[in-house]
Amino acid sequence: MKYLVSLGLLIVMMAGFGCSGIKVDVEFDPEIDFAQYKTYRWARQKQQVMPRRPTDIAFMDKRIKLEADSILAMKGYVKAKHDDEAEFLVAYFLTAEDRVNVTYYGYGYGGYGWGPHGGYASTYRYKEGTLVMDIVDAAEMELVWRGWASTDIHSREEAQYMIPRAVRETLKRFPPEKK
Repeated sequence: MKYLVSLGLLIVMMAGFGCSGIKVDVEFDPEIDFAQYKTYRWARQKQQVMPRRPTDIAFMDKRIKLEADSILAMKGYVKAKHDDEAEFLVAYFLTAEDRVNVTYYGYGYGGYGWGPHGGYASTYRYKEGTLVMDIVDAAEMELVWRGWASTDIHSREEAQYMIPRAVRETLKRFPPEKK
């Protein structure tokens, strides 16, 4: 019975998270032939996010890299065993910014005297999380593709679910389609 309750809660949570929209966009160098890239490695980079707890860095890093490695493998890319075998590098950056949404209701004129009257304002505070993924040509050390995904984050649990989803949604657009 406990198992069924846990499973039901998990399904409800996933359905709720699934409603959170992720906005994805990409930019790339149109002169690059992305078919030339077959092997990759992760770029060495300084940590780009300051989590609330020190263990968060390791867990977020692991989630992002595992998801990206899986997606890149499904697309036919091979993770290089040695640094000099990589044709492109993958890097990522995470940000979370506090946001406030203010909505004013019932603004109007007339009625009891001159000037505006009535109405009220509501505020809603949230965090907007953004994942930026970069593809860098390993030989030239130049950025050739950048994708980013942004979404509202309402809780720590939602962030843990949304990070791998943001990686998936972003890498769906790599390599760019030829036009």
